[in-house]
Amino acid sequence: MKTIYFGSNLKMYKNAADTAAYLQKLQELTSDIEGITLFIIPSFTTLERASASIDHNKIRLGAQNMCWEEEGQF
Repeated sequence: MKTIYFGSNLKMYKNAADTAAYLQKLQELTSDIEGITLFIIPSFTTLERASASIDHNKIRLGAQNMCWEEEGQF
């Protein structure tokens, strides 16, 4: 069976606290999903906090670089 990946890139819209809260809520809301590998790609500066906020068996993390803009998709 093929692995299905479903996820999102958070761009630079969330700080570390917002990212942790988002991931905790996502984990709560998707706890009954099976057969899909969820992933989130937060900004690099929030990666450590994001990693500590999730069960890595339920949500995978990726990383992205940064931009000099205050927020947005660049």
